[in-house]
Order: sequence, then C-alpha cells, then structure tokens
Amino acid sequence: MKLHQSSARLGTVLLFLSLALGLTACSLPNATVTKGAAAVSKPLSNGEILQVLQTLNSGELKQAELVFKRPTLAEVQKTAQLIIKDHTASNQRIAAITKDAGIKLEESPLSRGLQAQLNQITESMTKLSDTEFECTYLKKQVEQHALALDTVRKQLLPAAENPQVKQLLTTAAPALEAHRQAAQKSYDSISECPRG
Repeated sequence: MKLHQSSARLGTVLLFLSLALGLTACSLPNATVTKGAAAVSKPLSNGEILQVLQTLNSGELKQAELVFKRPTLAEVQKTAQLIIKDHTASNQRIAAITKDAGIKLEESPLSRGLQAQLNQITESMTKLSDTEFECTYLKKQVEQHALALDTVRKQLLPAAENPQVKQLLTTAAPALEAHRQAAQKSYDSISECPRG
C-alpha cells in the first residue's frame, strides 16, 4: 500500500512539473507546481526540510554567479553579492546541523520540483542579452524569494521537529525577505526594466 501511495505521489508531482515546465517555462518559478509538490510530499522529515532549503540556496547561488560572468550594473552586482553571502552562510549552517544532529539530507518531491524549476530559470537566463538578463535576474529574484519565503513559512517551519532546523528556518525567513526587497529595489532602479 505504501509503495502504491509513493508511486501515486510521484506521478502527481511529475504531472505538475511537466505541465508547468511545458506551459510556463518563461514564467518560472511556478507557485502552483511548488505547492502541488509540497502537498504530495507531506509530512516532510527534518532531512527533507534541510534538502529543500539547500536546493533553494544552491539555485540562488548559481543564478547569482551568472551576474559576475558578464558585464552588469553595480546595483545588480550588489544584490547578487548579498544573495551569495547569505545563501552560502545558510548552506554552511545546514552542513553544521546535519553533522551535529546526525540528520541525513533526503530528497522529496518538493526538493526535486524546486530543483527542476531553478535549473530551468538558470538555463533560460544564460540566453538573454545584458539588459534583458539584468531585469530578468532581478525579477526572478523577487519571485523566487517570495516563493521561498512562503515555502519556509507554510511548509517547512510547521513540519520541522528538530530545534536547530526550526532555528535555521526562523532566521532564514527575514533574510529571504531582505533579498526579495533588495532585488525589487534594484529592479525599480533600472529604467530599462519593464514596468507593470
């Protein structure tokens, strides 16, 4: 019975992902997909929670690194530097928690769904021109950090049982909001970025 339920969950997640990636590749991240993946992956273990957070961190780091591989405005670089600093520190705290508490990172439909979305966004950004890249990068940072904050507050924190994991998530939320705000401020400062 458990094997059948796991197969059904995986099938549901794959359906959500295929629909989202096929229909909305340009508008990722997709909150519907993320919520759908979270719904079928409940309840999350501490290892799955940390894996989701590490997936978010690593995706943000890859995208921020793209900023420094091309000529970009100082304002965009400043936002990317903040994201790199904080998400690197978060991954270091995850490593310390897994070591101290003996928690093993575990993939879940939610972490796999997020990874697919983040990979798609990163890949699509590599093909953009300089100004288009800057605007898209910042817009995606606003969207991704809002989605990450929602995921932390509504999915990860309520499921966390380990006190160190709860503390990490509690401190992650304000940092995610700060990143969202910094990206929005940078986006608003670039006159070439689309409005509305």
